[in-house]
Amino acid sequence: MIQFKKRFIQISSVITILTAALFSITVGCAAEPIMTTVINPPRYQAGWQYSRSASGFSVKIPITETISIQPVFSFGMTQNPGSQGTTNANGHFALGLRGVHNLPARGNFQPYAGIGWGHSENFSGPTLATAKITKGNTGFETFIGAEYQKYIIQPSLEMGLGSYTKADGSYYAGITFNFALMYTF
Repeated sequence: MIQFKKRFIQISSVITILTAALFSITVGCAAEPIMTTVINPPRYQAGWQYSRSASGFSVKIPITETISIQPVFSFGMTQNPGSQGTTNANGHFALGLRGVHNLPARGNFQPYAGIGWGHSENFSGPTLATAKITKGNTGFETFIGAEYQKYIIQPSLEMGLGSYTKADGSYYAGITFNFALMYTF
């Protein structure tokens, strides 16, 4: 019981110190003069991202002025009647997540660097319920790239280093080239 009381007093002391620090920071920020420079608002982008680890529809979501996260997702499924009453089912899905850090702009070009993870699979079989994975890929990559920002649809090219494991257990590591077309709003 005494141990519990000592631990409770330690925790309440830490909470009190953190509350006082937060209050002093808040009051200090409120006393600062208002900034007179205009900061560009964050830009959201949506479009198509191709990379070796995962390709598909993507939305670039700004976290700060220079950092964005970019989930990537795609899927497709078909089930076609075959000959003599059989069916043939095929499909694909990809899922990825990228972190992007914008570097200082150079005219109409926005250079950036980032990291990404992705997983994709192709599957086929007699029906979608019994389909088996025929090709898969899981990978990590680091990349540098540039986005051309003159128009509302902005192309970008990237070069990266990546590590990829396929569904059959084989492994690939090396240079990759990625591209994207993104609508900015």
